[in-house]
Amino acid sequence: MYIRSLKAKAVKFTNSTVSITNFNSPTTTAPTNIDIFNTSVFNDDSNIFEKIDNYQLRVKQSGLYLVSLSLALRQNPATQGSQVYDYIFFNLDGSLASSSIATLSPQYDPSRVNIGGRFAFNSNSYINITAGQILTLQSRRWLNGTTYNGIVNFDNVSLSSVRIVKLK
Repeated sequence: MYIRSLKAKAVKFTNSTVSITNFNSPTTTAPTNIDIFNTSVFNDDSNIFEKIDNYQLRVKQSGLYLVSLSLALRQNPATQGSQVYDYIFFNLDGSLASSSIATLSPQYDPSRVNIGGRFAFNSNSYINITAGQILTLQSRRWLNGTTYNGIVNFDNVSLSSVRIVKLK
């Protein structure tokens, strides 16, 4: 019996520790592009994965991909009863390609619980990609109005990352 063994090809990127991207976009209609493709940790095959810039990755082979996102974020400044609520999602060529992750900054009294507005989460998405499509990470605020204003950045203490694995 012949068993075919294939090594999955993958790529990993992290954000820059000095990124000042605000995940809380100015309006509900204009999403913010997120610079998650800043620093390349590894790229098993540049014939599959091509970094365009800090915001975009071209995938050069069609197939099914596992896209794993680990975000470490911080509301700055931390605010009790914050209403900063954002949706974070992946796009392919400008069209929604993953679930929208709903985030809400920590709801606590910063004078009593000192975590500095930090919060983190992970997400996995299986995405069918056609050769040449461009993957981006975006964020969009939940509602307009001053009640929902605020700044949510990458946490400069813990790196965020994205890992993409070609499954088939």
